Amino acid sequence: MRKLRDIAGERFGKLTVLNAVRVPIGDGKFRTKWNCICDCGKQKVVDGSSLTSGKTKTCNGCLQVDISIGQKFGKLTVIKSVKIHEKNSYRTMWECRCECGNIRLVRGTILQKRGSHSCGKCMKGQNLTGRRFERLLVLENAKEDGYWKCVCDCGTTSTVHYTSLLRGTTKSCGCLAIDLLKERNKASGTHHMTNTRLHNIWDTMKARCHRQNSKDYKNYGARGITVCEEWRNKFENFNQWAIDNGYEEYLTLDRKDVNGNYEPTNCRWVTTKEQGNNTRYNRYITINGETNTIAEWSQITGIGPKALRYRIESGWDEKDLLLPVGVHKVYITVGNETKTIKEWSREKGISDTVISKRYKSGIRGEDLFAYNRKIILVEIDGVTKSLSDWSKETGIRLTTLLQRYNKGKRGKDLISQTKKQTIEQLAWDL
Repeated sequence: MRKLRDIAGERFGKLTVLNAVRVPIGDGKFRTKWNCICDCGKQKVVDGSSLTSGKTKTCNGCLQVDISIGQKFGKLTVIKSVKIHEKNSYRTMWECRCECGNIRLVRGTILQKRGSHSCGKCMKGQNLTGRRFERLLVLENAKEDGYWKCVCDCGTTSTVHYTSLLRGTTKSCGCLAIDLLKERNKASGTHHMTNTRLHNIWDTMKARCHRQNSKDYKNYGARGITVCEEWRNKFENFNQWAIDNGYEEYLTLDRKDVNGNYEPTNCRWVTTKEQGNNTRYNRYITINGETNTIAEWSQITGIGPKALRYRIESGWDEKDLLLPVGVHKVYITVGNETKTIKEWSREKGISDTVISKRYKSGIRGEDLFAYNRKIILVEIDGVTKSLSDWSKETGIRLTTLLQRYNKGKRGKDLISQTKKQTIEQLAWDL
């Protein structure tokens, strides 16, 4: 828990802090506030943050005493005080006359603290062209009601409502707040970049290398990969390196050597695709003396990575790996002739799809070109018949004979009865 700062005896505006008091907030809990005395003699309990931020500087009641009839605040002149009934109490308001003649009721706190110095209506008719408000220079009246076109010292053009200009609530296009924040950060010595994307990258990098409870520790820290001391101890060093080396919101941090450490000489900013091509799980393929990952070859040739992986695992020749899809030729030798499936298809008058399916199923030789596999002739014990005829004679299904034939069975092995068929035959004979 943060230690409470003791502000007893300090002065904030017209308030002098006397002592700390504990104020109950419910559920048996208490909150520390400060008992203060105003220059008018009244005491008031105030929250510490309201005092230190400058939000509360008086007891508010004394402000009413400080206002007198005839007193002037900007364009407003106080005429008289008026009691306004609000809920169960009365509030003192001040009736004021503006220089333009309008009458307005204003609270005393608004007159003294917030600087409301006109009726508001007379402000609208002013010509602000050419006037400067802090960093803003008014160029012309915008077409929108009550808005003026302004140019900031940084060159940015914006449209601002006249009330914001005259009351001083808008002083720049937004660059003033940024510059003040930078000055404050510089004075405080902190980077104020927590929860930004770059800070999250830095924190994740350290976690995966040095925190054993990180889910990624096994892939980094457990392998001996570390973050250099220059980056690990100070985010500002990593931030400066990132800016000097082309960091952008869409880039990711990548190590050139996937087994090396996180350090300036081994890191770079790359796209997600480039990082995907630099992991220890990538498979590198050398074709015609050029080495790339499968993903890179896919990008170069336009062939899908799955197709390339299939060709490599299927043992394709190096010269055929990068052929366009559908161009690869399968050569079949029948007798003494070697031709492609397309050439055999044209010569035999059989669809190349049929030949390809038969070839993949293990059929070889002239059986590849049979118009009907039922007429495949098989010789058994000097008797030659078609598979269809052998099926009718033995009672074995034709599909079974075809499967056995494709597996290379010949002779009596082709028509041998299974044990189940033999038992069924015996039962039939009985």
